[in-house]
Amino acid sequence: MDFSKFKEYYTKNGKFKDHFQDSVILLPMTSNIGSCDYNESCGLNGIVGGFFRNLSREKVSPIDNEADAIDRINKYLQDEIQMSDDDIKDFINIARNILCPDGKFQAIDSSFLKYYPFHSSEGKKSTKDKFLRGQEKIADYVSSMAGDAFDIDSAKGRADLFTTTIKNALQSGFKVKKDSFEPEHYYILPFVKAQFRDDFNWLLGKQDAVLIKYINSFTYFYACYSILQTLLHIDPKNDEEKEGKGAICLYSTLSEEKISMKGDAVTKGWDSRLGKDVIEKTFGRIQTIDIINFLTDSDTCIYSELMTQLKAEPFEQNKDVCEKVLQFYQTEKRKTVNSRKTSKEITIKDILTSAESYEEFVKKLCSLCINMQDSNYTRMKKWIYNLFSIGFLSLRRGKYILTVDNDMLIFLIAMITHEEKTKLKDMYAKFRSYGIIFNMNTRRIIEQYLLKLNLLERKSDSGEAQYVRVIL
Repeated sequence: MDFSKFKEYYTKNGKFKDHFQDSVILLPMTSNIGSCDYNESCGLNGIVGGFFRNLSREKVSPIDNEADAIDRINKYLQDEIQMSDDDIKDFINIARNILCPDGKFQAIDSSFLKYYPFHSSEGKKSTKDKFLRGQEKIADYVSSMAGDAFDIDSAKGRADLFTTTIKNALQSGFKVKKDSFEPEHYYILPFVKAQFRDDFNWLLGKQDAVLIKYINSFTYFYACYSILQTLLHIDPKNDEEKEGKGAICLYSTLSEEKISMKGDAVTKGWDSRLGKDVIEKTFGRIQTIDIINFLTDSDTCIYSELMTQLKAEPFEQNKDVCEKVLQFYQTEKRKTVNSRKTSKEITIKDILTSAESYEEFVKKLCSLCINMQDSNYTRMKKWIYNLFSIGFLSLRRGKYILTVDNDMLIFLIAMITHEEKTKLKDMYAKFRSYGIIFNMNTRRIIEQYLLKLNLLERKSDSGEAQYVRVIL
C-alpha cells in the first residue's frame, strides 16, 4: 500500500475529494439531481429498447413516433424500391395499421424491439431529460448483465417480404442517435449475472409473441433484483452471509394480501434490512469499497474478495498505512464537509484511528465513510424507491414491504422453473435462490391461486407431492 499515492488521489486543492464508483460502477443512480429519475409514467418499453440496441451489432435509431416510422418507410420505398405513389400509399396504410395500431410504435416481432424509444414525459425539459437519462442508465445496467454473451440479431423473426421490407426501411439511411453509443458498464454480482444469462437464454428460446409479451417483466425484474442484491451485499454485515456467492433473502408477500405489522414481510423484509438510513448511507458504503479497491488495486464490491486482497500482504507491513488512511479520512473529510454551506455539519466524535488487523481497519473505515457522508448525498433513495414502487415495493401503514402481483408471480414461476414440471417445495427453493421468501400464509394463498388456474397438480390422492407447471 502507498499512502502518498492515496493521499494525492483523494486530495484536490488542498481538500479531501470525494470519489464514488471510481473503481467499480455499482448502481445506475447517483446523488445528483435528476441523475436517474424513473417512475411508472415512463413505462418499461424504453428500457427494453435501449437494452436491445445495446446488444445489437446493427446500430439503429429508435422510432420516436408514428410519423418517424412512416417517414422512414416512405423514403425507403421511394429511393430504394422506387415504388409507385399509389403502391406506396397502400403499403404505408397497411404498415401503419400493423406497426402503430394506437398511434405508438409496436414491435411485430423480436427484431423490432430495438426500435422502442425512451419515453419522454410531458412537462418541463428538465423533467423530460431526467426521465430519459434514467431509462438509458437502467437499460445500460441490464445490458451489463448480458455482456457479449448474446447475439440478439440472430433472434427469431418473421422473414416474409412485407416484414423484411419494413425492417430494411427502418434501418436504412438514418443517423444513429446518441443512445446507441457504447453503454456504460456496471459491475454485476457474479451470481446475478449467471442467473440472468441462464434465464435470458430460456426466454430467447420462446416464440416471438411470448418474448415480446414478457420481456418488459424480465428486464424490470432483473434491474430491481440486481440493485437490491447490490445494496445488500455492499453492507459488510449482510455480505458475511453469502460472501457474494448467492442471493441474500428477504420476505415478500402478494400485492393483494393483507398482512400484519408483525408479519415476516415487515420484520424480515425491506424495512428490516434497508429501512432507517441504510439506503441514505449507500454512498458511504460505496466510498469504503472504492478506497479499499484503490489501496489494493482491486475491482470488486464483495468483502470476502476485498479481504483476500488485503491479506495478500501481512498486516504489520501495512499497519502504518491503514492508520494514516483512517486519520487522513477522518480529519480531512470532516473539514471538507463542514466547509460546505449546503451540507449539515458533522458533529460525531472522532474515533481512535489505531488498527490491529485488516478487519478492524475495514470496520473503522466503513464507519467513518458512513457517518461522515455529506448530508446531500441521500437523493439516491428517491430514485431507488421510484423504480421499485412500480411493481415490487408497497407502503403499508408506514412500512415498506416487497410485493409481487399475480402477473409477475406467474411469470417468475415460469422463469425460475423454465416451464418444467416442478415439485412445489423445489419451486420455493428456487425462489430463495433469487432472494425471495414467502411465509406459510403467503404460500397458502399462492397455492390456492395456482389451483384456481389449474396449474397445480397432486401426484396422488393423498396429496403427498404437489407439482406446479406454468407454460407462458
